[in-house]
Parts: sequence; C-alpha cells; structure tokens
Amino acid sequence: MGVVYKAQDTTLDRLVALKLLPSQSVATDDDRNRFSNEARAAAKISHPNVATVYEFGTSDGETFLAMEYVEGESLAKKIRSGPCSIDETIRILQEAALGLGAAHHHGVIHRDIKSENILLTGTGTVKITDFGLAQVHGHSRLWKSTVTVGTAHYMSPEQVRAEALDERTDIWSLGVVAYELLTGKPPFPGNYEAAVLYQIIHEQPTPIRNSRTDVPASLLEIVEKCLSKDRSDRFQSAQELVEALRGASPEQRRAPQGPPETSAGEKHFEAERRPVTVLLATMETGDDDAEALTTGLDERFDGLAAIIQKYGGMKDRVLGDKLMAVFGAPTAHENDPERAVRCAIDMMQYVRRMNEMDVMGSSSAFALRIAIHSGTAIAGTVGSQTGSGYSLVGDVINVTAGITDTVKPGEILVSADTLKLVRDIVDVSQEQIVSLKGKTQEVRAFPLVLLKPGAEPGRRVVGKGAFVGRANEIQLFEEAMDRVGSGQHERFFVRGEAGMGKTRLKGELAARARLRHMSVCEGKCSSFETNTPYFLWNTLLRSLLRVEQDTAEAEVRSRLHELVRILSMEPDEPYLASLLSLRYEEILLEEDEHRKPKIFEAAKKLLKAYAVRKPSLFLFEDLHWIDRFSQNLLEFVLSAEGQGPSIIVCFYRPEYASRSTLRGSRQELDLSRLPEEEARELMRLRIGTASLPERLANLIEQRSEGNPFFIEEIIKTLRERGIVVSEKENLNVQYDKLEASIPETVQGVILARIDLLESRIREVLIDASVIGREFSRPVLEHIVPQKIDVPGGLRKLETLELVFEKEDAKELEYLFKHYLIQEVAYNTILQKKRKQIHALIARAIESLYAERLKEFYEILAYHYERAEEWSRAAEYLSRAGQKAKEIYSQEESEGFAERKKEAMEKLFESRSEKRLGWVVLGVITAVIITPVAALMVAIPYWSAIFLIELPPYVKFEAFGSQILGNILFALIFFVLSFGYSWAGLVFFFLGVLPVFRGSAQLYEILEDRVRVMFSSTKWFELFFSEIADVAFVGGDRRRLWRHALIDPMGHVRDYSTLTFATWLREVAGNLLPPFGFGYSSAKGEVRLTRTKGRRQLRLMLPWLNTASHSRDISLTPSDPRGFYEQLETALAKWKRKR
Repeated sequence: MGVVYKAQDTTLDRLVALKLLPSQSVATDDDRNRFSNEARAAAKISHPNVATVYEFGTSDGETFLAMEYVEGESLAKKIRSGPCSIDETIRILQEAALGLGAAHHHGVIHRDIKSENILLTGTGTVKITDFGLAQVHGHSRLWKSTVTVGTAHYMSPEQVRAEALDERTDIWSLGVVAYELLTGKPPFPGNYEAAVLYQIIHEQPTPIRNSRTDVPASLLEIVEKCLSKDRSDRFQSAQELVEALRGASPEQRRAPQGPPETSAGEKHFEAERRPVTVLLATMETGDDDAEALTTGLDERFDGLAAIIQKYGGMKDRVLGDKLMAVFGAPTAHENDPERAVRCAIDMMQYVRRMNEMDVMGSSSAFALRIAIHSGTAIAGTVGSQTGSGYSLVGDVINVTAGITDTVKPGEILVSADTLKLVRDIVDVSQEQIVSLKGKTQEVRAFPLVLLKPGAEPGRRVVGKGAFVGRANEIQLFEEAMDRVGSGQHERFFVRGEAGMGKTRLKGELAARARLRHMSVCEGKCSSFETNTPYFLWNTLLRSLLRVEQDTAEAEVRSRLHELVRILSMEPDEPYLASLLSLRYEEILLEEDEHRKPKIFEAAKKLLKAYAVRKPSLFLFEDLHWIDRFSQNLLEFVLSAEGQGPSIIVCFYRPEYASRSTLRGSRQELDLSRLPEEEARELMRLRIGTASLPERLANLIEQRSEGNPFFIEEIIKTLRERGIVVSEKENLNVQYDKLEASIPETVQGVILARIDLLESRIREVLIDASVIGREFSRPVLEHIVPQKIDVPGGLRKLETLELVFEKEDAKELEYLFKHYLIQEVAYNTILQKKRKQIHALIARAIESLYAERLKEFYEILAYHYERAEEWSRAAEYLSRAGQKAKEIYSQEESEGFAERKKEAMEKLFESRSEKRLGWVVLGVITAVIITPVAALMVAIPYWSAIFLIELPPYVKFEAFGSQILGNILFALIFFVLSFGYSWAGLVFFFLGVLPVFRGSAQLYEILEDRVRVMFSSTKWFELFFSEIADVAFVGGDRRRLWRHALIDPMGHVRDYSTLTFATWLREVAGNLLPPFGFGYSSAKGEVRLTRTKGRRQLRLMLPWLNTASHSRDISLTPSDPRGFYEQLETALAKWKRKR
C-alpha cells in the first residue's frame, strides 16, 4: 500500500524514505486508516532495529509518511540469492526479535512480519519496517474479526482463522523468516493462497535437515518452536526468543543427520518437456458439515502424502479437498505409470483403514476418488523468475482433472494412455467415455479393478501378491467371520515352524476382515523385548489407537483419552495408560495389590467394549517370545467368555510352552509344510511361468521341504544370480550352476542373498539388523556412516523384498520381511563391531528422543548391555525397574533388578581388571603432590627458623613502635604457618580426594533411600527421612549476567522472588557448590537438601566436605529429569506409608 521514494529532507539535510498514499486512494477509508495506523504504530517505537518515523501529514492533497532511509537491501532479496550462514541467520533473527520486543513493549503487534519488511543496512543492521497492518493497544481494531489480514505465506494459524491476536503471531511470522533464511524457501510453499493457508492450519513444514545438514539442533528447535500451531507452545515473548537464540552457539553445530535434498537456493530446475503420469485424488464425505471435512482432511492428507513419497512421486499441490501427485518429474523411473497405479491402490486402502477408526469418533466416513492420466508436460521452475518452486503445466493436468469429475467415490479411473503402459499388471472393467469441458475430443477411461495376482513392483512377473494354499484354514476363518457378524466370539490358536507362513496367513486374515468392515488390531512380541513387561499389550493398544512406538506421548494420551470417552471407560484411562508406559499421577500412589487387578480388568473390558462397538479381529503374533507379565494378562483376558463380536487369533511356534495355560474354548490349527501341488504352484507364481521344468521343481522342493518362505528365498537367490531368467513366456535355466547355487538351509539361502548386495547396501541392512526387526530411518541414519545414502539403500532393499516400509507410520518406519532375514544379517556381524553398533544405537536414541527418554529406558538398557557398557546399562536398568515399579508393581521390576545386579558385577570386574592402571595413576599423582605438600609445610617452618635465629639487634618496628612491630610480625608468622596449612588441607580435601574417589557408577532409588554406588563395596546412602527438599535444575538453564554475578553457584531457583534475606541465607552463607559425585551434566542435575549438614563450614573445615557432612548434594544420573520424577514419586509413596 503506497509508493516509497528516496527523498531529501532539506531542513535537516538528510535522506529519508518518503511513503505516499496516491491521491486516487485517499478516498478509501481502509487505505487511509492503514496509512495513519502505520505512522501511529511506528512513531511509538524508538529502537535501533526499527525504522524511525520522522513525520506524518498531508501536503497538496497527498498523504505522506517520512521515515528513516535505510541504505541496503531487503531480507527477501538476500534470501533469493541463497540460504544464509548459521551465524548470520542467528544474528539477523536476534536483531529482528529485539526490534519486535520493543514494539510489543509499546503495545504494537506488527501482524505483517515478512522478509520484504525486514531491511538490512550496509553494515548488516536489521531494520523492521511497514507497520501498516499493525494492531496498537488502546485503539479499536481497524477491521472486523472475520477478516484475515497479513501476507499468506507468513500468517499464523490464528491469523488464518481470524482470531484475536497477540505478540505470538509475530513470533510465528519470524519463525517463517527463520525457515527461509536457513533453506531459501518458505515452509509452506504454494502458488494458490488457499492451498498455503490450508498448509498453515493442517500440515507440518518439510524438516530443515532435508535441505541442509549443518544447522545445529538448538537452532532447529527454536524454529520448530516458533512454528508451533498452538500459540501456547511458542515462545511467549520476543525476549524469550532472544535468550534462546543466544544459546544457539556455533560450538553446538551438529545437526540431526538426514538425506540432503536440494534446496531452492541450491538448484534451479530448467523448464523441460517430460513424459509424466499425473494422479489427482479428491476427498469427500457424506456429511455436509464443512468443519467435519476439514478435520478429516488434516490427518488423511498427511498419510496420503507419505504414500506418494513412498512410491517416488512428487506431491505437487493441494487444492482444497484435492491432492495432486506427479510421477516422472523431477525424477524419472522406468515404471512411473505403474508407481502411480500402485500409489492409488495404497491410497484407497489407507482411507479405508482410516474409516475403520470411526470408533475414534469421526462422524462420517470419507471417500476417495482418483483419476490417473499419462502424457507430456512442461516441468521445472515454471512461472517464477526466482525459481522458487518446481511445478508442472500442460494439458495432461487438465485432462486428469476432467476425468476426476466423472469418478465415483471409492473408484480409481485410469485413462487409456496410462492403461496401455500398465495393461500387463492390472485388470480393469468396462470402458467409459469422458467428455472434457472446452474440448471436442473425448477421453477413454477404465475403472481399475485390481492388480493381477503376483505383479511385483518394477517387474512384469507374477508372484508377490498371490496367497497359495491354506484353503482349509481360510475356510474356517471365513465361517468364523460369518458367526462374528451375528454377534459371536471366536478364538484360534495357529502353530507353525519358522517360515511356514504364519505372517502371510495373518496378513490374509487382516485383509479379509477389512473387506467385511471389521476393525483389525495387532499385538506382537519381540525377541528383543522378552524382558519388557506387557510389551505384547503395549503393541496391541498402540495398534488399536493407530500410533507407533515413536509417536509423541502427548498424541498417545490424546487418542487414549478420546477412545475411553467414546467407549464410556473414563475411570479406566489411567490403568490402560499403564500398559502404554504412561504415568498418571492419580494412580502412582496406589498400592500394588490394588492397582494391578484394575489394570487387568481395564484391558479385558477394553477389548469387549471395542468389539461391541465394531466387530474386531485381534491378532497376537509371535507368542513364543512373550514376556511372563503379558502371558499373565493374556491368560486373564482369555479366561473370560463373551468378549463381544470378535475373533482372537494367537500365532506361535511349537516351542511356545505356555499355550497350555491359556483357557477357554478355541480351535487349534497346525500349519504344515505345503504339499507338492501347492508348493509347485507357489514356484510357478514366483518365477512367473505357466509351466516349471521338472528338474528345477524337484531340486527346489527337495531343498525347501515344502517350507513356503524357503521356496521364495531360493527362487529370489536364483533370479538375483542369473541362474533362472524369465523372458516373457520363456524360462532360461543354467543347469550346470543350478545345484551349487542353492544352499542346504534357509539361513544359507538368506546369507547368499546378503552376500550378493553391494557393500553400501549391505552396510545399511547389517546396521538395521542390530536395531531390531522393526527400525526407524532416523535412528539408522545416525549409525550408518555418513557417506552412505540410507534412503537409497532402503529403497533397494525394498525392491529386493528384504525389508518393507511400514504402513501408516508417522515417522519413516521399516520392517524386515521375516525375522530370519534380520537374524541371519545380525549373526554375520563380528562381536566387536556388534558392540560398537549397539552403543551407537543407544546414543542415537538419547540424541533423537532426549526430551522423552523415559519412554526408551528398556530399549536403552538392552543396547547398552549388548554394547557391554555396564555403567550405563546398570543406570538404565535401574530406571526401567523403577518405572515398572511405579506403573505396574514390585513384581514387574524384579527382572530389571536381576539384570542390573549382573551389569554391576560385570562393571566392577572390568574395573578390577584395570586396577593396575589406577595404581600407576596414583603413583604419578603422589609424585606430583608430595613435593607440593612438602613445600607448603617447609615455607612456614624455615621462615620460623630464620626469624628465631636473627641477631638480637634486629628489631621490628611499625609506626615508630617496637610493640606494634612485634604484633605485626606475629600476625605474619601466623598467616604463613596456618594459612599455608589450611590451604593445603583445602587443596587435599576439595581437589585430591574427589579425584581418587572417582565418579559414581550408579544412582539408585530404593524403597526408603537413594543409593550412590562407586564399587561393589563402596556406596553412599541417603535416607528419605533426611531429605528436606528435592529439585531439578536443567542443564540448559539460562541466567542473566547479573544473576550469575550475585549467585555464581546457582543456588537460587527463582530470582523473581529473591530478597536480601534469602540471598544471605542461600548464597552468602553457601559459597561452595553442592557436594557432587561426578562431573556436571548438560542434561541437568537433581539437587537434594538434607535436614542436617554443613554449608559454610565445609570451606572453613575442608575435611567436612564429604557427602555425610554436606547439606546440599548434587546427583547427575544419565537422565536427570526422569530420575527426578521417579524420586518425587518414591518420596510421595514413602511419606504416605508413614
């Protein structure tokens, strides 16, 4: 609004920026109001980082505003030349935040912070300008609340919703600027304002680490906090933001690793003609409520975007309820049309699964309509002089949009141009003729029915999708599902050896149940979690809530709360939360004998209530790895009859001995090896030929013995080695190499396949196997050498069907196709490297999930045990045991206590083996300290001898008096004699002894005390009865310089309530820091104040500087915040028992 000129102030002889409101606009009230508002708002502020207003008025009918002239460039212009350095970004943001802080202090909210409105002087100083949309405290709003004001890309969610605004809206906008400074592009890109505003409300920006890897974690957290959708989660003031930016020091620059992707500032895509396949999906609901549509679109579009990414497509744009994806640009694949078709099928399945969650409270189901068309388009940085965004233009988009208008809900319509490219892998139904608006030529389209059985990604062979055999078992399950439809409850126990197809059968049952609109929930056991209490039930509840192991605790709590509300189970929420390892304060103090039965009752009640609301299939997998507490709860649940209209299916191997303790009626099924005919059918499907050479079939059958998994792995090995090659209908077999190419065991087959991998792909697979059968890409990227492309390696492993990406995972989660693949890969690693990788995994988890470490105590303990880092293993085992004791009962913590005891024994064994080194260190230290101590004693001694032996005629005088001279001499002699001795004692007790004592090896919370262990025979115990106060002091605690000056040891917790009397008591009378058992931690510390003990006397009498004599004690365990929470709970329980 308005035109800005460079002008000369002739009165004061200075350059000014003169902003004029054109005369033809003066008559517009809004324009005039905004112009005067800008002058009034900016005039209230006097700050180096805000452009100064000199004068406002009218001359010759022209309304003008004279401001400070800034010689330099706008931040927008600087960003267009590429992302900024980290130091420069932090400096610019600090200065901008200081300017905003000054504005907010005067009651001015800018409301239009953007890179164009931030100027840089020639010296780099930041100047905020353009207060035309500012809201000034004390003045009425200029526009109605229903009108949104601001620039679309920089508007906060509350601005988009036209809600009342405060300073935090400017914090959001500055966060957008920060994102641009670091990446060179906006966090919410788009050419259409509606699409941008939709993203601001519903979507998360692409992680900055995808564009550059040198951004420190502290700066990433600052930007993420600024861009929090909920304003209460942002910085609450500009000053808070300034303080946080000061903490983003250059020394901490190690960003989370991630795949570097080219940012807009790094690469410009030249426009070019490309063959592409366009997918256009429209989401709709039977409800006319626009609010319901918006709410549902949020979660579903996130999932659909993840599926597009999975198939290598580009999410081009979001237009209201439509989502467009492009395959073939900017990266082309040899099978882009096929990728689009598979993506569409997965998107349909995803929406159906989400609709199953109507138990979560959705008012109506959503339907997806998808059109797919292939053609040529102009692709590149289209329509932008700056090259800020890759996009597509061309008739292919218009045709796809025209087809979409004719698609029925739940249908996928494929154009004839696409069909001819994928005809050999899909089945379609009757042709439809589509008339396009504005075109005379009609388009032929075909409804997609399904993929042909066994169509593998990227190959024109058959095999993957077909389910072979098990006809009798499937029939039994189909009949059971019929009975469930009439309200009955069914149970099946399925037993089978490894590789017999339990997992494939489970998948087939789940697919058939979903076709009957049943809800499917899966609980699973893991060989890594046999000691984790209730792991089976934890996974079942997470499946029921549709959350992953890495889902943030807040979201898990929210979904659980919503579920129990819908099922009218509100009183059971804390007990169900226990199975998810969530703390609910209201039940932590309950006695174990009361709490545990309530947990069991809540679990049984949940399954029944869930099934009553919607017929369900509950799958329990790999029970041969079940922990004993999950087994107890499973026995309890299955002991009750009448679980509502549902099917419970338990899968296990023959070695599962506890199956006999499971009561209740059920059908038991044994999965035997495939008979000859079914085995050969599987071979034909996997090889992709109608007939199979007898010699080849006999050899595979002989080696596999009818084991389905073994058959598939043998065929994959033969294909990958080129021994068996299928070309259309012909099958070429190198019989001279055939027999030698098939190992005798399934483990040998898998190992042969692993050996064929490139070294970099093999490294990804091997490292992933150490994480477990399920693993997340962020953790994997932390442990794999940086030079290896992890995403590319995972894509290759997916193509080879060694791993699969998990469906519906919020983070990038993957799964080994079969546990045997993970086991064989793991067993190839040498013990030394195994330990190193386990340690890397544990540290990656500590780094990635530092704010929610308590959720990972069990897995951290496991990895540190395998790494043989016994100190940290014992620490996390102690924390995990205390957590189990808090949430469940004493019984559940006993397993962790036993493992902790073993870890401590091994720790002290390893310490004793290193005792010689400590002896050598002690000798060296003694050699250094002894002369120093002797010198400190010798100086006063020889001074005394010297003075005593002076001739009698030597006199000491002071101020002409011999008496005063002798007194002064005596004082000097006293200081030399006792001062040196006292200093030596201080040095010894405060410096030497702590070094020899060493750091604490374990911090442990017992029933009525805290124990700090140094060795198997040395420890310190502090009873709860001695503790007057306990507090957590964060390692990232920020203090102003004046606070650090008056309180160097950080004794004061709240400086806002500090009085002189408090300062005398807490600071002046307590000059030493709290007594500590080791080095300080960046994660923080737990400070204990005892009911008795010394403070100042520790300095005067240094031999009192011990744990037993000190009033203030500092503890620095591995996870101090989690330790503090557990200590608070243990103290509360102890006080309650008293």
